[in-house]
Amino acid sequence: PKVSSLVYVAAFAPDKGEAAGGIESEVPLTDAAGFTKPDKYGLVYFEAAKFHSGFAADLSGEQSDFMCKSQAPIAGKCFDETVENVAWKVRPTYAVVATEDKAISPVTERNMYKRAGAEITELKGNHVIFMSNPEAVAKVIMAAALAK
Repeated sequence: PKVSSLVYVAAFAPDKGEAAGGIESEVPLTDAAGFTKPDKYGLVYFEAAKFHSGFAADLSGEQSDFMCKSQAPIAGKCFDETVENVAWKVRPTYAVVATEDKAISPVTERNMYKRAGAEITELKGNHVIFMSNPEAVAKVIMAAALAK
C-alpha cells in the first residue's frame, strides 16, 4: 500500500504465471553468462571465470573480483517459481535496460518492460549498471519517487 511506483534495474519483470527461467529462455544468453550447477543445498552462484565479463564488465578487475568472492548465493529454484501477484499491473513502473547486459539479455529486459508499460531508460552498461552509472540510475529512481 505504501509503494507508489516500481523501478526495475536490469531485472526480471515476469507476468502472472511466468517464471524468470522461462522468460530468459526466449533469448539465448551469450557464453559470457553462466551460473554454477546447484550445490547440495540447491544454491547457485555466478561462475567465477565468467563473473567479470558476464556480470560486471563495467567495473575494474579489483571491484569485480571482490564482488565475485563475496557474492551471495541464489536459490536455484527461484528461476522456476511462477509469479502470482504482478505489481507492475497496478503501479506506475520505470525500468532501466542495461544495453550490454550479459546476465539478462537486453532484448528480454526491453520486452518485459514494454509489456509492463514502463517508462524505459536505456543505459550503456552491464548487469551492475547501478554501480557503474549510479547517477543515471538514481535519476530514474527519483523520477519514479516523484511521480504522481
